[in-house]
Amino acid sequence: MRHTSFRHCLLPLLLLGSIISFAQTPKLLRQQKLSKWHIMPANYSGLTHIDSTLYAVVDDKSPHDGFYLFNINIDPQSGRIKDVTSSPLLHPSNPEPQSHLADCEDIAYVPHRNSLFICQEANGRILEYTLKGEPTGHELHIPYSISKPLQNRNGGFEALSFDKEHNLFWTLTENPLKTDAEKMPLTLRLTKFNANLDSCGQYLYTMEAPLLSKKAKYYTHGVPAITALPSGKLIVMERELSIPSRYLGGKCNIRLYAIDPANQTLTKQHIASFSTHIRLTSVNYANYEGMCLGPKLADGRQTLLLINDSQAGAGNFLVKLKDYIKVIILDNNTMQ
Repeated sequence: MRHTSFRHCLLPLLLLGSIISFAQTPKLLRQQKLSKWHIMPANYSGLTHIDSTLYAVVDDKSPHDGFYLFNINIDPQSGRIKDVTSSPLLHPSNPEPQSHLADCEDIAYVPHRNSLFICQEANGRILEYTLKGEPTGHELHIPYSISKPLQNRNGGFEALSFDKEHNLFWTLTENPLKTDAEKMPLTLRLTKFNANLDSCGQYLYTMEAPLLSKKAKYYTHGVPAITALPSGKLIVMERELSIPSRYLGGKCNIRLYAIDPANQTLTKQHIASFSTHIRLTSVNYANYEGMCLGPKLADGRQTLLLINDSQAGAGNFLVKLKDYIKVIILDNNTMQ
């Protein structure tokens, strides 16, 4: 009888363990084309959640420094995107003469200021804007240790996030600084800023080793986006792409890791990895550059949204790249 009773108890426990394990596995939903909602092709490079269904998106080749406001409606049960609409580009009423060269790479919403901060990679600055697109005159006070003179060309500020629970900004350069490139070839400097916009800490973040061929028409390996979690952790997107001269065989690898800055060594917790491709039979290639938290689903699970840069629908009469949004449903371990 004791043996039979144990077996009857064991089976529900095993089933419960399987359910918990399944519930804690990140779920990667299929990427969805923005064109299905008549969103124009662009160079979307950064994404931040403002409130409810409202998001702000930057384009690294926009005609002026500024942003778009997207309404992204997500199904609360499945996490799939139901609808997307976009505003025109919101930009300064008196833009600077060279504002089309700003190279706006990422964007972060700051609730207590009701404003947006935008990374401008071209000049190495992170500037504040109102929700109407006007500059406020404020910006993050960049320390010399990560300033423009030390950044590699097209490898500067590309990742930005604001942690509203702890009132902290976080930024990473896309590639190692000039001073670090030789002695620390895969190491980036993660910098935090306080509510006064002053830098208040710096950490060394080491990327994973590259996997793709560098002998390509286009190649890059770096960090284009980070996202702050309520726990104080950060999600880091490592992106590597390699496009041959004939384009076929092109590939983009995305690897997502959670780190806890409270741990000075920045131990990395793998969240998810996936790849997109340019193949003769199919093209799902997407160079993801933007990332932010989305809404929580009806069952309490947290969504993470990714947006890609299609180079304004680059391609030819046979193949054109497309703009996508991808939803990832995070697991409990990542959020704790």
